[in-house]
Amino acid sequence: MGFPSKEVVSAGTEVKVAVISGTGNTPTLYTVTMEAAALLGATSISVSANTAFYLQHDMELMFGAVRAKVNIPDAAGLADGILVGTTPTTVPVVALLAPIADNATATTYELFQLLGITDASPQEQPQSEDTTDMKSGFGQKQTIVGINRTIQVNGIRIVGDRAMYEVIMPFLTDDDEVQKLIWVELKTSNGDLRKGPCRITDGSGQNQVRTSMKYNLTFTFQGNLFQFTSGDAALFV
Repeated sequence: MGFPSKEVVSAGTEVKVAVISGTGNTPTLYTVTMEAAALLGATSISVSANTAFYLQHDMELMFGAVRAKVNIPDAAGLADGILVGTTPTTVPVVALLAPIADNATATTYELFQLLGITDASPQEQPQSEDTTDMKSGFGQKQTIVGINRTIQVNGIRIVGDRAMYEVIMPFLTDDDEVQKLIWVELKTSNGDLRKGPCRITDGSGQNQVRTSMKYNLTFTFQGNLFQFTSGDAALFV
């Protein structure tokens, strides 16, 4: 069992979003295939995809137990990411901690990272019903009937933020899009991951003189598809 060692800091927190098309509850799932084996320490991989989509900077691909984190340098000028399709494409990654075999596969969504975040606070609020009856005496009984799970996200508007302009703003400004769901993932620096289909239940901003434009969003998870993975789970085995 692990021993508590240090505080979890907010630096490195990420919020990623994806479009959910049609009436489904999850985004389109893409399969990425290794076109050649990659050695320990490799800083690029050769891959293809079953359907063309963009791999974004910091996207993580899990080939079995091996993680490949996309690492697109700013100098590359690839703001849209790297387009991967049915032909082999070289993708730069953070140095691999283990080799990846030829033909290994990973699945992923086309996620866009929300930029300029200054606050990403999750809230889990149990909803209770008073079930006190004649046999409760002077005590009170409550039954938990649900949990309202939200993420409050505040930030600074960044030009070219695809998460904002391609996923969030259409939801807030297009009457045909407002009934659709958005896939949201919140990952904190210790590896805690919250994800699932959401609706934006509050969207506002500030645009005052001599300040940067700000945004305020509340993502509310829908239904029973919310998932939580603890980043500390490996410590308690």
